[in-house]
Amino acid sequence: MIKQLICIACPRGCRLSVHIEDSAENPPAAQNIEVSGNSCPKGIVYGRQEIIRPMRTLTTTVAYSTGGTKNSGERRYMRLPIKTVSEIPLKDMDVTIKKIRSIIVSKPVRCGDIIAVLKGEDGSDIPLAACTSTEDFA
Repeated sequence: MIKQLICIACPRGCRLSVHIEDSAENPPAAQNIEVSGNSCPKGIVYGRQEIIRPMRTLTTTVAYSTGGTKNSGERRYMRLPIKTVSEIPLKDMDVTIKKIRSIIVSKPVRCGDIIAVLKGEDGSDIPLAACTSTEDFA
């Protein structure tokens, strides 16, 4: 089987052709995947990874409690941009986003601070880093 991909490992955006030799007994493995069309070595790594186990960095926002209240007496929230420190499996994105929705940051943070560590579906740690400082909100 041949799969066409556009490489996102570098800014070139090479059009990759990934030749996969697999059968019911042998699922795709790095040994039976050939990648062509790449202009740099990153394309080979990306093409193989995308077939075996696609990974992505998740970027989103979490609630940040400013501590103040609105006129109605409700707590005031802003959105704090965050990202996963490392890539996570593409298939786990939805579950991870659901976990992130429950996070509320209530203390000041700086860009790069780890605001939480989630458990991945495979038991691995998924650290979440702030992408801006809360002092920038003032």
